[in-house]
Amino acid sequence: MDEDVAFCPECGQKVINDEQYNTSIQSINDDGQGMQQVTNFNTGHYDLTTNNNSNSNDISQPGKGFAIASLVLGIVSLLFIIFFPLVGLVVSIVGVVCATKAKSSGYNGGMQTAGFVCSLIGLIFNGLYFVACVACVGMFGAAGTLAH
Repeated sequence: MDEDVAFCPECGQKVINDEQYNTSIQSINDDGQGMQQVTNFNTGHYDLTTNNNSNSNDISQPGKGFAIASLVLGIVSLLFIIFFPLVGLVVSIVGVVCATKAKSSGYNGGMQTAGFVCSLIGLIFNGLYFVACVACVGMFGAAGTLAH
């Protein structure tokens, strides 16, 4: 084919020269958002990707690790309410401490708040369930000594 031909004379598909093919990444956003449009000229596929220049997904933010740990521990403490209240009690206490450390380190995101709330709910319910279990065992023990 000639170099100046824009379309294939047999199939009608658009012809792309080497220079057009090599410039496949074009910046579409110059306001600091870090968005880029990546175009694959072979398939016509467009993909929006982000640069990692922003700090929103950066784990090195102060206290973000504690916030993540708090959220995970809060969820785990909620799972332990029924079967392992003592373990859930300990896990929820550690979750509350991690949430407090995250806040004191300067991280006030939603993850820290959710971790604190889940851990606090786990602490309350695990504590109540543990006290109820101890009271039941104590009652059965007392009833056993009275029967003799």
